[in-house]
Amino acid sequence: NTSDFIFGQDLSTPVTMGWDNPIPAGTWDVSINSEFIGSSGQVRMVLLDAGGSTVGTTAWQVLTGAYAMYVLSVTTSATSTKFRFEVQA
Repeated sequence: NTSDFIFGQDLSTPVTMGWDNPIPAGTWDVSINSEFIGSSGQVRMVLLDAGGSTVGTTAWQVLTGAYAMYVLSVTTSATSTKFRFEVQA
C-alpha cells in the first residue's frame, strides 16, 4: 500500500513493524524506496507471523548510493502480520 511509509528509519538496528492489513500466504512483490549512505550495502525484508516466526525472506538487494525504487519478491508460507528490514554492508 503506497500509503504505508517509513521515513528516516535507521535500519542499522532492525525494528519489527506491522502491516496495516496482514498479507496472506502467497508470492508478493514489495516495492521500497531507499538509498544507502556509504560505499555499498544490501537490504532484505523478513516477513513474520503474529507470533514472530519467520514466514518469508526476500533475497538480499544491493542498494546504490542514489535514492531509487527496489522491488523485493517474497513467498510467504503463512499469513504475515509483521515485517522488518535488515541491512548489511
